[in-house]
Amino acid sequence: MCCGSKSLDNTALEADSRQRNSSFYKSQMTLHLYFMTAVLWGVTNVLLKRNSKGIKDIKIENSKVNQILAELKYLATNWKYFTTFGVNQLGSVLYFYALNQKLSSLSVAVIFTNSLTMLITSVTSIVLENHKISLRILLGGVLVTLGSSLICISHES
Repeated sequence: MCCGSKSLDNTALEADSRQRNSSFYKSQMTLHLYFMTAVLWGVTNVLLKRNSKGIKDIKIENSKVNQILAELKYLATNWKYFTTFGVNQLGSVLYFYALNQKLSSLSVAVIFTNSLTMLITSVTSIVLENHKISLRILLGGVLVTLGSSLICISHES
């Protein structure tokens, strides 16, 4: 009976260990999905702005509805904008998939993803649009990263 009890204990420990490893793997995967979402959103934010520049040239005086329809037609026929929009929406699909895993708090997921998106948008804008790095942008990035980190750390404990 003594030996049988040990093998049951070992089996239970192995099952518990596998479950913890599985949860850790899933939470890491979810974190990676949030990160990939932030990258997709951050990069496409700048590209959507860049690829929709001609929309301001569309002027239809007689009707607001016709103005909106003309703008929608412009965006739908602009392959650069439409492709970028599709990639942006892929980020949304990843985000909702990660949220559906229910392995992290919604408040942490939103803060982590949106703050990282803002930082990636800033970096992408600096790289692609040749914007200068100002002290204000640098300080904002540091504060957002610090605040997000503190919230994530405090939520874990």
